[in-house]
Order: sequence, then C-alpha cells, then structure tokens
Amino acid sequence: MRLERVRRWQWVVLSLVVGLGLAQARRFDADDLPNRLGEGVADRGWFEREVQRRVPLADGSTVPAFGRLRVYPLSVPERTGRRQVHVVAGMYLAQAGNGRGDAGGVDTVGKFRPYFFIAPLPYPSPGDERSRKPVDPRATVLDYLDGLRAKGVTYTYAWWADPRYAAAAWVGGSFVLIGVLWPTALNLLAYGTFRPPPEEKGVSLWKVRPAHAPPPRNAVNVAAVAAAPVGGERAAISASLPPSPKGDVPAASPAPVPALSVAPSEDDVTAAAPGHEHKEFGAERDDYYPTELKAAGRHTEHAHG
Repeated sequence: MRLERVRRWQWVVLSLVVGLGLAQARRFDADDLPNRLGEGVADRGWFEREVQRRVPLADGSTVPAFGRLRVYPLSVPERTGRRQVHVVAGMYLAQAGNGRGDAGGVDTVGKFRPYFFIAPLPYPSPGDERSRKPVDPRATVLDYLDGLRAKGVTYTYAWWADPRYAAAAWVGGSFVLIGVLWPTALNLLAYGTFRPPPEEKGVSLWKVRPAHAPPPRNAVNVAAVAAAPVGGERAAISASLPPSPKGDVPAASPAPVPALSVAPSEDDVTAAAPGHEHKEFGAERDDYYPTELKAAGRHTEHAHG
C-alpha cells in the first residue's frame, strides 16, 4: 500500500492513538521520583533560608546555595490516601565543616549535590504566618518563589509532570507531527501540492438489488413437447405453441420431428396408373435378393400354388 494513498483523516486517527499511547507510557511515576531527585529535606526553615542565601566564590561572584530549582506537581501516598504537593528539586552547594557555612566564620565551597524539598498545598507565606492571617487555600510554593525573583531566585515548572498538561502535550504533538506535517510532506513529494488530486467517484452499489431473469415463456410447453411421444401428438403440441418473440430463442430447443404420412407415394401412384405393365418379383431359397419373375415363371408358380 502506497503511503500517499492514505487519507488525511486516517493519519489524524493514527496520531491520536500514538499520542495517547505515548502519554500513557510516559506517565510520571510520582512514587519513584524522590528516589531520583537526591536527598530530601523536610525542614521548611532550611528551605526558605538556603533558597535565598548566596555563597561567594573566589572570583568575587556569588551563587545561590540552593539553586537550579525545578518544581514538580506530584501526589504522594499517605495513610488516608494521596496528597497533592509540590516537590522543589535543585542543586545544593554543600560546604566543608558542618555544612552550615560557619567553619571558622568562613564559607568554604564544597560540591553541588541534588536535594529536594516537599512543599505542602496550600503553602502559607511567611508574612501571613507572622501576622496570623488565614491561609489562602490557593497559595502554593510557586507564589513564594515568584516573590523572591527580585533577589535573583529563579525556577522552572515541570509542566510535563502535571497530569492536566502531559496528555494534552503528547496528543497535541503527535497530532501536529503525524496528522498534519507528515501527510503534507507526502503530498508534496508525490504530487507537488499540499493536497492530493481529486479522485474519481465510483459507482455506489449500496442500493443495487440483484435482478432475477424470468423463465422462458415456452419453457413449460417445450418440456411438454419433449415428454410427448414421437408422432402426431408431439406435432399437435408443437403446432399449438405460440410463436417465440424476436430474439427470444429458448435454450436447448428440440429439433422438429417430421410427421409420418400414410398417403401413397408417387411410385405407387405411377405403378397403379393404367398403361404401365405390372411386374412381379420373387426370390428362391438360395437367392440373395428378389428378382423379376418372367411370365413362364409366374404361371409355374401359380400352378404350384
């Protein structure tokens, strides 16, 4: 089967099936994610302090102690079910000494290590907690990090881990690639246009019903003639048949049977006519065929008789 003959709607259906399959296969495993994000920290104070602290380097520049942040929307298992949270993962610049930057009062640069912090939903801001304001149920850690942009805190949101967007992203990408771009490229290569040339419409056979040919008009009569005995009865039946229409020749029509005549033949009439000599024929016991009897022979035969 040639690929350019595949219709566009068939490519669209295939793209949707492939997109849904990829979305299911690439579904984010929330239970396994923390095992791949490094060391977990449950201390909210540590997270809010280290995400703002900057570590000076030898060249005079500074880097965030907890940077390269990426926020994942996940659900974690609990005793009563699953709970929606945000996991803030990044690289933490661990330092020598006690790891708190107070070794001799000097921060000693160590190595970057993967760390993550699980932020609950909702996530109250420190200002609301200090003022004892009611917690906004829509507040998240994203709001807290957005408030720190002025201090140089940046992050990326892992939207592909969000079930609301992951399936749409895979299906949409598959639709664009397989359902739109791929058939268009095939049409350009095969026909030189964005769309294939129109095809001739075939004849629909949905409403066509099979026609049953009527039996020959003389089928019954022909059968009667065939079953009749040879002689005058068959001739009488044949004579009673209606003439066949023009062009309608019955199949396997029997040959006409000549009628037998009992009228005297022309030879018999000639022989019986006056003026002709009557001849007699006879055969002896040893003769192969009869011969004409002469006058003497006829008298002798009559005498013996």
